[in-house]
Amino acid sequence: LVNAINGSQSAVIAITGNIAFTEQITLRGKKITLVSDANACVTACELTYASASDFSLFSVIGDSSITFGGGTEDTNKLSFSDNNNGRLVQVGSASDKGTVTINGGTYNNNGSDSNTTGDGNIAYVFKNSNMTINGGDFKNNFVFHAGDSPTIGVSRSGGAVVRSSGSVTINGGTFSGNSTGANTNKNVNVHGGGAIWSYGTLIVNDGEFTANVSNAVHYTNSSKHPTGGGAIWAAGRLVVNGGTFQDNWQMDNTTLYATGGGAIYLGDGTKDTSYNG
Repeated sequence: LVNAINGSQSAVIAITGNIAFTEQITLRGKKITLVSDANACVTACELTYASASDFSLFSVIGDSSITFGGGTEDTNKLSFSDNNNGRLVQVGSASDKGTVTINGGTYNNNGSDSNTTGDGNIAYVFKNSNMTINGGDFKNNFVFHAGDSPTIGVSRSGGAVVRSSGSVTINGGTFSGNSTGANTNKNVNVHGGGAIWSYGTLIVNDGEFTANVSNAVHYTNSSKHPTGGGAIWAAGRLVVNGGTFQDNWQMDNTTLYATGGGAIYLGDGTKDTSYNG
């Protein structure tokens, strides 16, 4: 895979089997689409780790872009699943942009109490970067909040599937059973968002959000960032044009519910609790 990517500025690459990564692949100035081979990937072709898993499989920097899946059943059989640690893709960086599209695939059962890579098991989207999700299964992912420092060098806030400070558009996909852990007093500013945490622009045009849970605990000594949003925690711009939201929960371990938003919490994360409720 590394050779195929390095040998092209723009390419559609067919994945013909499971790939175990030993290090991150960084895209700079490239436009790559990864699709599953219809004959080789009968059920799924797994993108996973050979051993160490404290890094994102892909990093997309600058004018580069990566697309997962070709948009048809046969080409959407890529999978990133059953990883206790790690992340599929880092979109941009603290000083640069990036672009990622997911057309389909399976992204289930990622994350654990021992995760060191921080929020967003599938994608961490930096400011000025863009991500579009057109389809795929995103189920039973978990993000842990204990106040320790993740390897990406950011604080833990929420979003077991996507954490974003950039722009994310959801046109489809199934987001089910994703959850955040319960934070301790070491990290009082954990927010929630069982599936998605957004501090930039989030547009939801379609998709199914069911049984996602935020277990974020609101502490009285937290100066800002109230908890909420079983499916989505957002501060910034949120547009919901469609989609289905059912049986999502904000569950505070001590008060049953914190500031609210079983499905969606929308507030201004720069303000304190007197503004956000």
